[in-house]
Amino acid sequence: TTTTTTTTAEKDNGSHHGLRVLQFDVSNWSPVSSITLQLQYKKQTSLRLSQVFVWEKEKKQKEEKKKNQKDNNPARGRQHDNLLKNRIDRIDIIGGGSFQQKITRFTCVAHILSKVWPMAATLELVNAVNWWAKKDSKLNALEHDFLSIKIDKDCDSLQMAGHFSAFNPSAIQTQFHIGLLQAFNNVVVEMLPLVNLSLPPKISALVDGVRSSSGLIFWKSKEKIWESALGETCIGDGGDNRPKVNLDVVAAQKLVMEARVDSKARLSLFGQLYRQLINKGNDIFKVGVHQRAYRAVYVGMRSTDAGGPYRDSIEKISKELLSGVLPLFCKCPNGRIGMGDNREGWVPRYSATKPLELNLFQFLGKMMGLAIRSKNVMSLNLPPIVWKQLIGSPITDLDVAAIDSLFLSQVKSLENQWDDGKEDSTVRSSFSSKMRGQFFVVQACDGTDCELVPGGKREQLKWENRKKFLRYLRKFRYSEFEVQISNIRQGLFAVVPGQYLSLFTWQELSVQVAGRGMSAKDVDLLQKMTRYSGGHSKNDPHIQMMWKMLRTRFNDEQRGMFLNFVWGRSRLPLAESEFEQKFVIQSHDESTGDPDNWLPIAHTCSFGIELPKYTNYDAMCEKIIKAMNYCHSIDADGTMRTGTAVVDDEEEEALIEE
Repeated sequence: TTTTTTTTAEKDNGSHHGLRVLQFDVSNWSPVSSITLQLQYKKQTSLRLSQVFVWEKEKKQKEEKKKNQKDNNPARGRQHDNLLKNRIDRIDIIGGGSFQQKITRFTCVAHILSKVWPMAATLELVNAVNWWAKKDSKLNALEHDFLSIKIDKDCDSLQMAGHFSAFNPSAIQTQFHIGLLQAFNNVVVEMLPLVNLSLPPKISALVDGVRSSSGLIFWKSKEKIWESALGETCIGDGGDNRPKVNLDVVAAQKLVMEARVDSKARLSLFGQLYRQLINKGNDIFKVGVHQRAYRAVYVGMRSTDAGGPYRDSIEKISKELLSGVLPLFCKCPNGRIGMGDNREGWVPRYSATKPLELNLFQFLGKMMGLAIRSKNVMSLNLPPIVWKQLIGSPITDLDVAAIDSLFLSQVKSLENQWDDGKEDSTVRSSFSSKMRGQFFVVQACDGTDCELVPGGKREQLKWENRKKFLRYLRKFRYSEFEVQISNIRQGLFAVVPGQYLSLFTWQELSVQVAGRGMSAKDVDLLQKMTRYSGGHSKNDPHIQMMWKMLRTRFNDEQRGMFLNFVWGRSRLPLAESEFEQKFVIQSHDESTGDPDNWLPIAHTCSFGIELPKYTNYDAMCEKIIKAMNYCHSIDADGTMRTGTAVVDDEEEEALIEE
C-alpha cells in the first residue's frame, strides 16, 4: 500500500505533494508467503524506479527548455504531476507493535534483503552508507529520505566493492535499496532493547538471527546502543586518582636491541605495565572518552604526563606485542613465506599456554577495552580470523587462507584432485605415493607440531582416511588460537559490555580497537583538525609544502610515524568528534635566520609541532624524516635523570655468580 503524509514545512511552503511512503504490511507473513512478498517488492521497485527515473528526466528536459522558450504544454505539466504523485520517498514495514510482531517484521525484511540483491553487494552498500554518514556528520542514514542521499560511486567504499561493481545497480536502484535497509534498521532499533544478547549461540533463534544480520545494521543504529552501554558502565574518572606507573624505556629498548624474549614479562613495557596494574582491579580501565587509565612516568626522563607519555606508552606497547619481544604473537605464515594476504599481520602463538602467558592475553584484552572506551586506539595489525573469533563470528577456509595461503592449496588438493569419482587403482596409488610420510600431524603458525587426533603421529594419511584428515585439519585451523583468544575476550569483556560486541562486524571491532592506518585521504581529516599560531597561516608556502609532503611524498607507514612524532600515537581518531585536541603548528623562533638547516620540535602532550619556515621542499622532507626517525625520546632536553630502573634478571644472575 502507498500512503501520503504532508509535513508542516510543506504546508507552509504551499506544497501540494506530501511525503510518499511505500508500506509493506507483513502481519500475516510466513516463510511460505515469502516468495509472494519478494515478487511484490521487485514489482514495486521496478514500477517506482521507472516512474522516478522518467520524472527526473522529464523535469531536467523541462528546465532546459525553459531557458530557451516558455513551455505552454499543459499536458506535459499534468504528466509531471502524475509522475511526482507516484514517487516513493520512504519505505515502512508495518504489522503491529507486539514483540512477536516485531520479530515477524525483522525476519521478513531480513529475508527480503537476502533475496533481492546479492548479499555481498548489500553488505558493501551498508559499508558505503556508513562511510557517507561518517563523512557528513549531518547525515543520519536512519532519518533522511533515501532518495535525498547522494550516491557517491567514487567513494573509497564503493571503489573497493567488487561485488557491488559486478552487480552494477543504477543510482536510483541503489537509493531504493537503501530505503529498504532503512526500514530494516528501524525495525532493529525498536527490537534490540528487548533482545537478550548475552545468550550463547544456538539457544535463541532470534538472538542468532540478529547476530547473523549484524552486517546489515547501520553503524548509527549500533552506535546509539553501544555508547549508551559504555556510558552506563563508566566508572574510572581519569583524574588525579589514576595510579602512577613507572616505565623503564631504556631497559625495554635494550631488550629489543639484543633480540631477547621477555618470557617473564619484566623488562618489556607491556610486562612492566602488567605487573604494576594487575592488582588494581578492572574499574581503572572503565574510563570515559579521552580519559587516561594511569599516569605514565618514564624513569630517568624529564617528562610530565599531560597526555604525551601516556599515548606514547600505548604506542610502544602495541609495537612490542607485534615484534617478538613477548612470547605471545608470531608473524603470519604468509608473512614468513612472502606470499598471500596479511603479510604484516600477527597471530597468537599456539604454544603460548603457560599461566603467565594466558594472564598476559587477558591483560591485552583489558587494554583493548580501554582503547574502545577512551578512543586512544592501539596499533595492532591482527588479521580477520582473530577479530572474528573475538565476536564469535564463523570462520571459513578463506579466513585461514588469509594467514596461511598454503592451507587452501592443501585443502583444494585433497578435495578436487582425488574426489570420489576417481577411485581407481591408479589414482589411489598416485595418492599414496604423494602422501608418503604424511601423518595426522600439522604445524601450527608458530611452528609447533600438533597431532590432529590422538596418536596422530602414528596414523598415516591414506586414500581411505583422506576425508577424515581434511575434517580434522579444518577443525584444527579454525580453532588454532581458541585458548589464547578466549583469554583476550575474557579481559575485553571485563572492561566493556561484551554482549553488544556480537552486533559488530569484525571490521567494526578492529576499527574500534586499532583504528585505521593513516592513508593519504586521512590527511584531509588531520588538515581539517589543525590550527595555526605564531604567525603561521594555512596559505603559507611552507605549510602547503608540509601537506604536500604528507599526501604525496610519505607512504602510510611514514604518515603514521609523523603522527606518532607529534602526538605519541600512529593512528588518527575515526571522526572529528573523537579528537581530544586540535593539531597545532607553531612558530620555530630559533630558525628565523636559516630555516632549512633546522629540525622541527614536537610537543606530544599538546599535539603540536614547532615548524621552521622551510624554503626548500626537499630540505623540509629531509629534516622532518630525520626528526621522525631519530627523535623518539620524550624528554625535555634530551638528557637522562636518575631514577629507579627495572632489574634485568639475566644481569642479576650474572652478578650473583661473580
